[in-house]
Parts: sequence; structure tokens; C-alpha cells
Amino acid sequence: MSLTRLRSPDATSFVWAVLDQAVVSGGSFATSILLARALGPDDFSVWAAIWIAVFVALEFQLALAVVPLQVFTHEARSRGDHGFTGRMLTLALVFLVAMAALGLAAAAVLDALGWAAIGPAALAAAAFGVPFLACEFVRKLLFLDRRGPLALALDALRFGGLFGVAALGWGFADASGGATGAYAFAYGAGLVSLVVLGVGIVASGVRPSLSPLALVKTAAGSWKYSRWLVVLAGSRRAGFDLIYVLAGSALGMTAVGGLRILHQILSVSHIALQTMQNVVPGMASRKLVAEGPQALTRYTVSLAALTIPAAITLVGFTSAFDELLVVGLFGPEWRAYASALPVLAVGYAAMIAAYPFMFQLQAKRDSAALLAASVVASTVALGSFFPLADALGVHGAAIAFSLSLVVEAALLTGFAVRGFGGSVLGEDGA
Repeated sequence: MSLTRLRSPDATSFVWAVLDQAVVSGGSFATSILLARALGPDDFSVWAAIWIAVFVALEFQLALAVVPLQVFTHEARSRGDHGFTGRMLTLALVFLVAMAALGLAAAAVLDALGWAAIGPAALAAAAFGVPFLACEFVRKLLFLDRRGPLALALDALRFGGLFGVAALGWGFADASGGATGAYAFAYGAGLVSLVVLGVGIVASGVRPSLSPLALVKTAAGSWKYSRWLVVLAGSRRAGFDLIYVLAGSALGMTAVGGLRILHQILSVSHIALQTMQNVVPGMASRKLVAEGPQALTRYTVSLAALTIPAAITLVGFTSAFDELLVVGLFGPEWRAYASALPVLAVGYAAMIAAYPFMFQLQAKRDSAALLAASVVASTVALGSFFPLADALGVHGAAIAFSLSLVVEAALLTGFAVRGFGGSVLGEDGA
């Protein structure tokens, strides 16, 4: 690779993306370790439930705001519409506030009916989730504008602040009862994120738009493109995140925390994958357009030659060091969950191996295949949970989750190799 290519804007952006993702994933991992040890199983499980709610909102934010931002910004600017990013920022903030309001309203209804006392948890999730996810939107905007150093600085400030708040958590459990420690961290993390959000908006130079007509027009155009992405996000979250809810109801809230710990350990593998997700889809699309389907197939195979060995390594590593990873990092109170780590790793490994084929389907705009794989996988997850959990406890829950990922990976690979139904987006997705 030539020095000129190494110094190209795309290569430089890739390097900054790798560094930034390392800070985000590493900071989240370190904070989770500190929280799990500080709060104990019960309080940490409450925090895990709060995080799951925020992650659900993140998936829908990606579909409704982030992907349209990435797809349409350059086109809008080529038309001289330099206010597009400001309108998308406003729409993202409106969406997050609306999601928080819906969550609080649902919690109030459940509390009033006596079905679940989740009002305090919902309030904590809203206080943390809105500014945290708004920071995520600004982060994507900065990388879109190739301002990786600023994104890295803001994420270092944000996750450094979250780690600092978690460090205070050593006193949470002793100073309070119930789930107060988890709520205190959520509010503290929300405050840190709010400060970073303010700094990020000012430093980015993007100003939120307040023009109602322009916002409505932009929202309509974005919805025309992203509506199927919303369906896809809903399908994935209905299957995978609902497993946490089912685990809490069937196995107790501590199981939610245990599963969250296992996912947190495995999520370290996402540093390279998240970076790849920011780069590979665009490269795959260029291969298809410039060189044709055979070039895209060769590119997919070359990526699979990297991801398949990585997947095998992940399973082997977690099988050999499951107890060391769980107990050594998070404490002896989580020992019972250690043997479930390799089980869950099988599902993660299957998806790692299938990522190149998923990118091929994205490049071909085969959203029907992506949606079908997600729906079938979610159905498998929900249909297998109770029989497996009843028989095997938390290991059964891990098997159900892992099985659904294996099924999705197999379908994505099969659809990419044999072809499927084509795009459901039509010309609007172009």
C-alpha cells in the first residue's frame, strides 16, 4: 500500500475510527467492570435493565436519524443545502425526547395498574439515555465530516467521565439500599453526557434548526427511506432484547445482570467489527458499482477469510478462559455464569463469520433478505427461550440467544450466496 494511499482522507478517517471505537468499547467495558464490583448483583442487574432500554432506543435512532444522515448529507450539500445536518440534529433530539416521554408514560401506566413498579428505572433511563444517545448522533456527524480527532476527544471526555462516576459507585451500595446505586450512576452519567453534548454541538459548528416547515420536509424524506430500517430494528430488538425481559421474569433480575456481563465481555470483539461496519459497506457498494457482482463476491470472500478464523479464535479463547474472564474481571459472585460464556460466544462467532455476507446484501440493497433473516432469528429466540430456560436456567437463556444468532448468520450467508428477493426500499432507497 502506497504512502499516498495511507495518507488519503479515507485511510486517515479509518485510523481515527479505530482509535475512537477502542475508547468507546474500552471505556464501556472498564465502566461495567467497576459498576458490577461496586453495586453487586442486584443493583448491577437494575443498571443492566436501564442500559437495555437505552440500547433499544439507540437501534431506532440509527434507523430513523443516523443512517439517513449518512446517506443523504453529501447529496444535500451538493445541492447547496448546508442546513441539512442541523435539521437532522434537531430531529434526532426530538426523537430522543419523544422516546423518553413514551417510556415514562408506559411506566406510569404499568405503575398505575400495579403490573410493574418501574417508574424510577424509567426516569433514570430517560435522564441517562437522552443526552448519551444525542452524543452518539454528534459522534456519527463528526465522522461523516472527517473530524475524527474531535470525535475521539469528546468520547474520551464522555467515557472518562462515566468511569469517574462509576468510581464513586464504590460508596453507592454501602450508602443506600435497593437500586439507588444504579439510579445514582444513571443520573451522574446523564449529567456527564449532557455536558459533553453541549461541548460537542458548539465545537461541531452545527446548529439545530428551528424551522417547522423545513423540519417536516426533512423528516418526511428521511422516513421514506428509513421506514423499512425501522421494521428491521424492531424485529431484532423484539427478539434479542426481549430475552432479557424474559430472563428477568423467569430466572430473576440477577440473571439479567449475568447475561449483561457475558455480553459485555464478548462486546470487546466489536472494536474491529464496529470500525469495519463504518468502512466496509461503502467499499462493497463501490466494488459492485465500479467492477460488478463478481468483484463484490471476491471482496466478500477475502473478508470472510479474516472473519472466520477470528470467530474460531473467539470460541476457543472463551472456552479456555471462561471463569478467569468472568470471575477475574467482575468478581466471584458471578461465577455461576462463567460456563455460559462459551455458549454465547458461539452465537457471536457465527455472526462475526457472517458479517461479510451481510455487507454484501447491504451493498446489493437486498433489504428483504436482511429483514427475513432478522424475523426468523427473532422467532427462534422467542420460541426456544422458555423450554431451554426451564430446563437449563441461565445456560438455556444463553443457548436460546446463541441459537438465534447462528440461525441469522446461516440465513445471511445463504441469502448472499444464492441470492434473495431484492430491495424492499425501491427507488427511494437509492
